[in-house]
Amino acid sequence: MKIRRLEISGFKSFADRVVFSFDDGVTGVVGPNGCGKSNVVDAIRWAMGEQSAKHLRGRSMEDVIFSGSESRPPTGMAEVSLTFQNDGRLVPPQYASFGEITVTRRLFRSGESSYEINKAACRLLDITELFLGTGVGTRAYSIIEQGRIGLIVSARPEDRRSILEEAAGVTKYKARRKQAERKLESTEQNLLRLSDVVGEVQRRLASLERAAKKAEKFRDLRAELKSLELLANVRRFLAADEQARTASGELETTLEQEKVAQAHVARLESGLSAERLRLLEDERNVQALAERSHAIDKDLRLAEQEIEFAGREREAIAQRRAQHQEESSLLGVRLELLAREEEGHHEDLRKLSDAGAEDEARRGMLERDLAVALERIHAAQRAVEEERHSAVSVLTRLANHRSNLVNLERQRQDLTARREKLAGEAGQLEARGIEISRQRDDLLEGLARSQAARKSLHDRRGAQEEELQRGTSERRETEALLIRLREELADRRSRLTSLLELQKNFEGYGRGVKAILLRDEDERRRDGVYGLVAEVLRTDPAHERAIEAVLGERLQLVLVESHAAGLRAVEYLQKASQGRASFVPLTEMEQLPLVAEATDLPAPEGTVRAIDVVECAPEHERLKRFLLADVFLCDTLAAALSLWANNPGERTFVSADGEVVDREGIVSGGSLAGVADGLLHKRRELQELAGTVQELEARVALSTTRAHELETRQAALELAVKRLAQEEREEELSELRLERDVARLQEDLTRIAQRNEVLRHEQAQLDAATSEVEREEKTLRSAVQGGENEQHEREAKLRALQAELLSEREKAEIVQSEVTRAKVNAAAVAERREGVARALARLAEQRAEIEERREKLSAELSAAEERAAALDAKLEVTRGELGRLLTAGEEIRGELGRARALYDAAQERLRGGDEEVRQARAVLETVSRARAEIELRLQEIRLTLSHLEDGVRERHLVELAEVAAAKREEALTLDAEGADARMQELRAAIEALGEVSLTAIDEAREVGARHAFLSAQKQDLEESIARLRAAIARIERASKERFRETFALVNEKFQQVFPRLFRGGRAELQLVHDPQNPDGEPGVEIVAQPPGKKLVSVNLLSGGEKALTAVSLIFAIFLIKPTPFCLLDEVDAPLDDANVGRYNEMVREMSRTSQFIVITHNKRTMEVADALYGVTMEEPGISKTVSVKLSQNGTTAAA
Repeated sequence: MKIRRLEISGFKSFADRVVFSFDDGVTGVVGPNGCGKSNVVDAIRWAMGEQSAKHLRGRSMEDVIFSGSESRPPTGMAEVSLTFQNDGRLVPPQYASFGEITVTRRLFRSGESSYEINKAACRLLDITELFLGTGVGTRAYSIIEQGRIGLIVSARPEDRRSILEEAAGVTKYKARRKQAERKLESTEQNLLRLSDVVGEVQRRLASLERAAKKAEKFRDLRAELKSLELLANVRRFLAADEQARTASGELETTLEQEKVAQAHVARLESGLSAERLRLLEDERNVQALAERSHAIDKDLRLAEQEIEFAGREREAIAQRRAQHQEESSLLGVRLELLAREEEGHHEDLRKLSDAGAEDEARRGMLERDLAVALERIHAAQRAVEEERHSAVSVLTRLANHRSNLVNLERQRQDLTARREKLAGEAGQLEARGIEISRQRDDLLEGLARSQAARKSLHDRRGAQEEELQRGTSERRETEALLIRLREELADRRSRLTSLLELQKNFEGYGRGVKAILLRDEDERRRDGVYGLVAEVLRTDPAHERAIEAVLGERLQLVLVESHAAGLRAVEYLQKASQGRASFVPLTEMEQLPLVAEATDLPAPEGTVRAIDVVECAPEHERLKRFLLADVFLCDTLAAALSLWANNPGERTFVSADGEVVDREGIVSGGSLAGVADGLLHKRRELQELAGTVQELEARVALSTTRAHELETRQAALELAVKRLAQEEREEELSELRLERDVARLQEDLTRIAQRNEVLRHEQAQLDAATSEVEREEKTLRSAVQGGENEQHEREAKLRALQAELLSEREKAEIVQSEVTRAKVNAAAVAERREGVARALARLAEQRAEIEERREKLSAELSAAEERAAALDAKLEVTRGELGRLLTAGEEIRGELGRARALYDAAQERLRGGDEEVRQARAVLETVSRARAEIELRLQEIRLTLSHLEDGVRERHLVELAEVAAAKREEALTLDAEGADARMQELRAAIEALGEVSLTAIDEAREVGARHAFLSAQKQDLEESIARLRAAIARIERASKERFRETFALVNEKFQQVFPRLFRGGRAELQLVHDPQNPDGEPGVEIVAQPPGKKLVSVNLLSGGEKALTAVSLIFAIFLIKPTPFCLLDEVDAPLDDANVGRYNEMVREMSRTSQFIVITHNKRTMEVADALYGVTMEEPGISKTVSVKLSQNGTTAAA
């Protein structure tokens, strides 16, 4: 492991990065004092793991970082990399494959540091182990810095021994031994703790084994009880099953009876239905006859009405006959008057014919004048028509122009509409684009929210998972607490059980007292035995010892009702030979008066009356006063004696420790050892333990509930984590959907942009078409203007022609009016002639009407006569029909009466059938109720069976039917009363066991397994300790052996090197023991005899001799175990030129096997070097290097 390269940056005075390359042979580092040469050695040692700032010539490790200069600020980090050539012989196996090994160390001003091997982070321990046993290290003999030579010489023999141990490779063994010793110490501590745990577990195991035996007894009793309960349930099951079968048979019989009753009811209801049908038929017959009777009555009423109407019509005909005769006479008179009027009208007609001839001649002349005027009008009309035709042509052209103009306007409007449509579409597209952009932005916001939600869900899931981890930790802590509480509860229960057992067996009581108290409680009560004094008195813990001491055996006094009860108790003890006991008759005690001076004694200062600190029931207050009225409590025996001296013969004083000074002055003290000792204490402890057990049970229940809550909460958290993970996945899917929607909307925006481009192109085309239409529209407007002017001219000419035509028409109208007047006069004459003719015609019509009326009246008279004859004939027929209808009505009424009688009889029969059906239904209901009761009873039996099965299934986890089939005979032969009595005994025995922990069996098994496991662990630790001690012994033996071998070799080589360097003389190494520690490892003493001097200790030599002796030792070690490299920092400084020459010869000789890096000021040493590095400070405070290689002939070459 030779050094090939050293890189320094920010270390001490090397502010900039500096690289040293080292070859085989001797490399010299030279430079003036203070330039930083020794910092190179410090850098190498620091990189190899040196942890002492003092050994690096600093106060703290921060001093190795460049602290700045006048021109440079401080650096924040120091870094040194040391590269070794790897020959694979001394390095650990994991580095054997590397050609080079680079160790890097960094230190920051913040205090952080790092180590690397081949750029891989490592520990300081890894670097230390890398150099162990190689002779290379921060404190090894391969690095000899300034002052180290002197230290080797002046060091204590024990310290000097370490140099040889490094050469012997013992340091590796020592490191392993220290590691083994630390491991041994840790193992021994573990064994100690484990022994405590094993002891505790063993004690707990004993308690649990007792509880387990009790639980096993409980389990056996409960198993027998369950077996008997199961047989009893089987017996009840079989009985109920038999009842069920009986009820099923009864149900079948009742069902048959119900079927018969239902059939009977059905038959009766069927007959009743037929009777109802017949009744319905009779009812229909009655209705039909009633309808026929009603029809005949109606026909009778019609016939009677017809006869009445015929009589009235005959009377009317007679009246009309008289009227017609009278009117015929009046019509004859009117005919005579009409004849005279016709004659006058004929005379007027002759006069009018003469006047009409004159008027006709004048009208002919006027009509000829009118014809001439009309001809002139026709000529004017033709001129107007021609002009109107020309105007129409102009109007037609104008209309065409206007029509074209309208078409152009429409076309322009269409273009405008299309432009507006395009603009609207563009606006819609723009709005759509804005909407899509908004939607896209909303989606992007939604995407961001979704991403935030997913992150929130992720964070929440992380928080839930952390909470789940915390809940798991809390659950584990709760379970651990529950285990501790259960262990404590088991211990307290065990103690409570022990005390209860002692109390039950009255341990600590006298034989006679125990015999009395062990009797049956009812028997004791019957004999008037109530208990002990210790059972009725109570006091606080601070006074228990004093009260127990002063009462002593009186705590075992048995309380009895009277002397008679006490006598019976004494006789019982005598007969049973069970010892003696003392009895307190409570009845007789009530009759005894209290001693006034005892009860009224005042309490001296510093005392407390015993009766004030002792509590009891009111009925035992007199007993308490008899026992403790003169007892006073004080602090110490000395105080009690002093108080008694002041009050002799009056009071008994008791100290807190139980020393008693009675009224007579007798002192009782010492250790409380007696049968009555601690009775009050044990009773109080029993009560407190019961309370503690109850409290622990509550805490165990609370912790169990909390554990269940935590388990439920953990399950809920796990479910919440899963739900959040699902929601996170859903949110992720939502993100994908949103991203897809955003991409789709982006595509829509692209399509909208493309459509906008198309719309802009169409808009340009429409703008061009609109310009063309506007140009044509302008041309047409000019043509319309010319046409309108021509139209105005034609209209003016037409108006002139129309005025001329109007003038001619006015003239013609004048002639026409004359013609009209002539025609009117002729018409008036003609009208008068026509009037006369019309009057004559009217008179002729009136004469004809009168004639026609006279003929009509004659015909009506004839018709009336005929109608009267017809009415007479009809009356005769109607009267005959009336008689026939009366006869038929009587017959129908008779038939209707008979039909109603039949209907009433059928109704009566139907009522009888209804009653019979009601009775049959009553029978059916009775049978149905019986069937329902049987079904209900059967259901109750089945419910009982189901409850039995459910109870057995729930309590015994078996099917009752299967057990009943298997244990039928056993259950039927079971003595029910005996089984019930046995079950009562078993329940009483189980109850007598008290609280039983069934988990004690499993806990005992678990604790037993744990005890076995811990015992095995303890054995393993003991074996491990034995192995470690054996290993330490082996290491010790190997270290001593290697040291002895190396010491002998080095001593031999030292004896050869010393005379070579000194040119004579002799020297040796000696092992010396420290007188204060004769059993410790011996140190190494150097004894030297330079030429011409006596053999003395090295401490008596001169400075130069000491240095050369130390160099001799170092070189001797190198010759025995050469290291890959050696650093010598100004080792030659104390030597003169002659010694330097011999020193250089040795260095040159050893450089054939080891690499030497020499820091020196000596020129002769520089001449030995194969390469030189010059360290300078061109810039104050900043070290720099210059390298020079030396050729074999002594010439230099700049490197």
